[in-house]
Amino acid sequence: MEFRFAQAIGSDSGPMWVMLDLNGVTLIDRAGLDVLLDVRQRIVDGGGRMELVDPSTAVVAMLHEIAIEPDS
Repeated sequence: MEFRFAQAIGSDSGPMWVMLDLNGVTLIDRAGLDVLLDVRQRIVDGGGRMELVDPSTAVVAMLHEIAIEPDS
């Protein structure tokens, strides 16, 4: 999954705003969170922004556990 994200965001694409629709996602394990955090960091480092759209209550709770706001 991380490889697919890396391909999608590319390295020469410049700043981007990624909106990741999490509608229907009920669980993200630690590996999934690590991928999201890595991809988010790559986007932010490139001057962009990543937003999570419509995360479930369970996903928001997991994000709060690691102190990440769902819209960052």
